[in-house]
Amino acid sequence: MGKWALIGATIGSIVPGIGTLAGGLLGAALGAIMGFIGGEKIANFMEKSGIGRFFSSLGNMLYVTCIKPFIRIFKDAKNGMKILIEAFEFVNKTFIQPVLGIIKTTLAPILDPLEKKLKQFLDFFSNIFDWISKVSDDSDMDKMVDDILSNQGDVFGNIMKSFQQGF
Repeated sequence: MGKWALIGATIGSIVPGIGTLAGGLLGAALGAIMGFIGGEKIANFMEKSGIGRFFSSLGNMLYVTCIKPFIRIFKDAKNGMKILIEAFEFVNKTFIQPVLGIIKTTLAPILDPLEKKLKQFLDFFSNIFDWISKVSDDSDMDKMVDDILSNQGDVFGNIMKSFQQGF
């Protein structure tokens, strides 16, 4: 029962405080019901009635239509940002630095802070895209996504199997 209360509280933490409390209570209730009736009986009922298949299909559809496109968008944006940074570094090394070397003594008080601010600006956005899409760099995550999409790894079906096996 404690495991389910913790899971419910975690999910409820989307709305801190009251959501955590409500999620914990609902999770504890679910854990108590599962302990009383038995997880295997519930899993068998859900499998025989088609409820498990319905939620599995619903979950996969929501993942494919809602979550995966955002992962791909951020992954593509991150790759685009890397290309922009490489281009900036090339232009900086090839053109800006030589020109700056020539006129540095006269314009250094103006150009140095501008160059530093531009680099900070690009680094800021690069860090944001790295943070958002770091999960997409994980080859295990990509394999899991591909397995889910190819119906080889049915996440919700696996949850139902875990009920049958008693975790």
